[in-house]
This record gives sequence, C-alpha cells and structure tokens, in this order.
Amino acid sequence: MLDSTPDLAHREQLSEVIRFVDVNFKTKKVTIKEFFLGFIQLHAKDAATLENVIVEQLQADNLPIADCRSQCYDNAAVMAGELSGLQQRIAIRNPQASFVNCNNHSLNLAGLHAAKQDPVVVTFFGTVEKIYVFFSASTVRWEKMKELLGITLKRECPTRWSARQDAVNAIHEQFDGFLQLLENLYEDGTQTSETQNDAYSLPQNVINFNFITLLDFWHAVLSKIDRIQKRLQDPSMNFHDAALDLEGLQQRLSSIRKDVCITAVNAAKVLCEKLGIRIEGRIKRRKPMPGENAGDAGLAAVEEITRIMKSVIDRLIQEMTTRFGRLKTLDEKFGFLFNISKLFANDTSNDIQQHCVTLADFYKTDIDGIELFGEISDCSMLLKTRPDATPSSPLELLSFIISYGNNIFPNLRIALQIMLTISVSVASCERSFSKLKIILTYLRASIGQERLSDLALLSIEKELVETINFDDVIDNFASARSRKVVL
Repeated sequence: MLDSTPDLAHREQLSEVIRFVDVNFKTKKVTIKEFFLGFIQLHAKDAATLENVIVEQLQADNLPIADCRSQCYDNAAVMAGELSGLQQRIAIRNPQASFVNCNNHSLNLAGLHAAKQDPVVVTFFGTVEKIYVFFSASTVRWEKMKELLGITLKRECPTRWSARQDAVNAIHEQFDGFLQLLENLYEDGTQTSETQNDAYSLPQNVINFNFITLLDFWHAVLSKIDRIQKRLQDPSMNFHDAALDLEGLQQRLSSIRKDVCITAVNAAKVLCEKLGIRIEGRIKRRKPMPGENAGDAGLAAVEEITRIMKSVIDRLIQEMTTRFGRLKTLDEKFGFLFNISKLFANDTSNDIQQHCVTLADFYKTDIDGIELFGEISDCSMLLKTRPDATPSSPLELLSFIISYGNNIFPNLRIALQIMLTISVSVASCERSFSKLKIILTYLRASIGQERLSDLALLSIEKELVETINFDDVIDNFASARSRKVVL
C-alpha cells in the first residue's frame, strides 16, 4: 500500500505499508497485520519514477516483488492508470499482484462530485465552512461557543467526508443555539465592528429554507456514508465484506431517495414557521438545463429543493456504480471463499469448482484449482461432524484449517491467505501522515530523510518496538562501534 503527501519541509513523502496474514501454527492464531516500513522521499511523481523507487525500496527491504499478491493505491491516474499507471507497471513485473484502488478515496470522490451537483449545494457547504472560520478565528468566540453550546465545530474537508459529517452534525444539533450565539455577539458592544458585521451577516446565509432543508438532508445522508467509510478503514476489512457494504449503501440510498427528501422538507417547514421564514417566493423562470423539462425551469421553492436533493442522491449512486466496478468484479471472481455458507453447500459444488479453476488460473504459482476444490470438499466433510466448530468468517475458517497443521489443506490455506491479504483502503498510509506531522515540526523541518523514516517507524510500530530488548541493541551497537584493537 502506498500514498504520498508533502511534508513541512516541502518534500514529497511516500508512505510504504505492507499487509499480510500472520499464521502462528503453535498458537493456532491468525491475524491480519499492516506494518509501516518507512517514508521514501520522492523527487518526481511520474509512474516510471515511482516504479523504480518502489522496486529499489522493496529490494532494500528484502521483499521480492515476485511475492507481492496485491496492490492498493489512490485513484490518481499516475497510480491507477490502466495503460501506463504504476499499478499496470507493477502488474507487468508480477501479473499476480492484483490491483484494488483505495475504496475510501473512491467513496470520498463519489460524495465530493455529488456535493458539486448543484450551486445551491456548493453554497450550503460554503456557509458551513464560513461558520467554522468565524468561530475558530477567535479564541474568545471559540470558548463562548464551547461554554454555551457544549460542542466544538469541525472544519469541512474535501478529502475527508467524516469531517463533513462532523461539521454538519454540530450545526444540526445546535441550530437554535448557534443563532442565539450569533445574535449575542452582534449585540455585544465590546466586540469589534468586524465581528459584529460577521455575526449579523452569517444568519442571513443560514436562516433560509434551502439551507435548513439541506442541513437535515445531509445530516441523514452523511451519517450513512460515514459508517461505511469508517468500516473501510478497519485493517481487518476484506474485499468481500467491503463490496457487500458498499452495495448495501447504494441500495439504502436508492430506497430512501424519496423519503429522505420529504422528511428534510417537512422538518425545514416546521423550523421555518417557528422562525418566521417565508418559504414560497416568486417562481423565477430560467433557461432549462440539460436533462430538465421545460416545467422544471419554473419550479416553486419546495419543488426546486426536492429536485436538487434527488439529483444529489442520483449522482452519488451513479458515481458509486462507476467507481466500485473493479471491486465488484474482484468479488465476483474470488469472493466465493468468503461466503462460508455457500462455500460448503452441496448444491453449489459445480459453481465452486469453476471458481477454484478461475482462481488457480490467476495465481498459477500458488494454487492448484483441482486440489483446491478437493480440499474444500474434504473440509466440508470435517465440518459436518463438528457443528460447534463451524466458522462464521474467513479468519475462523483459516484458524480451523491450521489446527490440522501446515500440509493438510495447503491450497485452501494459501488461497485464504492471499484473499485476506488484498487491501481495500490505504488508511494505514493516511494514519502515518498524522505521525509525520507530529515528528516533523517547524523546529525539526531540516531533519534527515533516514532519521525521519526511522523515527516514524519507532512511533507507528510502537507495539513491535516494545518487544525489543534494548540491552541487546546497545551491546550490538557498542561492539560495532568499538575501536579497541586486540594486540
């Protein structure tokens, strides 16, 4: 897994993370692990340069690229390009290194494009950002907000939809409180004229039917997206569960398309009546946009905002269908190993056998398709006599297999290990960037690349560091640096 970011010293840092399945035959324990290996400074970001840098680094790490079984990068063309992107160049070196683009990035981009579907929605998120900027620009205003409302605002972020969820939730939960706080600041004679002007103008952008309706709409939609995004960031997530979760999200959005719009409009009507806001204005005629009927150009306020909300959901579903096609194809080909109930069902043996052959055709050096099918059949026979040991997940199935040893179900064990190794997100790379910002402060901006990478490794993989005997490390270092000469 790879992802890059500029650091405080304006150097492009590439985060290198490996994912693997750790099988302990002594304890019969199986664990999916993602380990940070270090930061690599990039001097160019074209695919050819990235390929050379990665191959050289893998050789330095003593990790043969021939042993790689999966790649996961973001959606940038230089990384995910079908013809000359990094993933294609690595696939030429190792055809068994299947590529999955980061589904967190994909879901984020789907939401981002949906949010740009209409100028009214763009204005809504712009207003949310203005509210944050107003309060965060002053420590006094920020403390008053925390004291009176008991919450803190979050900044709207284009690369993290969980941040948008937090930003919208804060305003949604304390809408009346924010209005009252802005009114207090406007009437406070001790405030500067600039603060009073901002406190007066902000409510003008907030107290209107469109903003209130979209606030309730996005509160409902973002909460559903946010749950899936957090699930995708879990290192134990596999591509089969990810595909099912994303498909479920699409179906859920499709099913609530009408109801969520009605609910948002009704909630906005109640609040507008309470605040004395006029909803229905003069119907303005405009030129129909592509995809609209002539009548759509003269919709009333309620009809217009409903059209906007439905178009946002439609765009979101369309973006998800396009962006998750690769994941769906992967699941259709290899996801059969994760469907435990179907895997050991008698009436699906022909389908399972065909899937085994397809899997073995791709991973030729690792798996024999005929033997894999035979091992699945034998494993099914053993599980029928042990109903209490029936696995409910791929990890439990792998644990059951290794309880018989290393050589009883070799093809099934290797197949499960490969499938569980395939990552669906580069979240671990993103998390390493947080450590990078902590280590590389303004006072340490000139730190050397090797030292930076080593400090990051010690900080990120602290659980592994705690198992090291530092007395041995000190002794080895002292021996290596000793200048004594034996006479």
